[in-house]
Amino acid sequence: MEKRCLIIDNDDQSATIEKLIRDAQKKGIQLNCEQFNIGSTSYDEVLTNGRIDSEKVLKECKKNYRKRAYQLIAFDWDLSDTQYSGVEIIRLFNHNKLFEGVPKLLYSGVLDEHLATVIDEFKNEKKSRNDLIAYLKVLIRVDIVDFVKRDNYEQEILKTLLNQNETVDMIVEDELRKFPDARFRQQFVSSSFSGKRFSELADLLAENDQLATRFKKELIQQVINYISDLSE
Repeated sequence: MEKRCLIIDNDDQSATIEKLIRDAQKKGIQLNCEQFNIGSTSYDEVLTNGRIDSEKVLKECKKNYRKRAYQLIAFDWDLSDTQYSGVEIIRLFNHNKLFEGVPKLLYSGVLDEHLATVIDEFKNEKKSRNDLIAYLKVLIRVDIVDFVKRDNYEQEILKTLLNQNETVDMIVEDELRKFPDARFRQQFVSSSFSGKRFSELADLLAENDQLATRFKKELIQQVINYISDLSE
């Protein structure tokens, strides 16, 4: 079983990734795990004046990580930046239709403290009821599969991957991105799909839900037609 995951953290996670790959192998998973060090001072490609720059994050993400399909993305809550946390990066990705449908896990060394702080601010009237509701809505809308503590987050990644049922969208994107320069020999009814390289199709489907539904429907119809006697 092959799986691919991405870890987003401001600190180098190389040692954790090596252990994660070894543990995954023991469970029968061939894991390819990468990291995107958003917030790291040694990775200034996504920083401006030492602060996370959202435009640079998007540019770097599309350049280096859009070419592959992931079964899971894990985000560190604390990215050593006063404006951007892991939650804000998830919101940034969602707003720009990056990694839609990919399960996301959020981890933190002070997870309970983060949540308790917000509640305490509400109790002490530093946050209004509307502020609290808005904050909770953000956590719900970013569609996180789990909130876990940092000290064992790699085991939670492995557990999530083992228990994961991949969606049709994830499978289609994964297969398309495996052969980025290939093209379908069979012509599609929709001109939006015909003649495009697989990588172009993967990007197009990730950005447009309606086109993705049309593509899956037409692809399934063609497959059924090909393997059945309906055309006779």
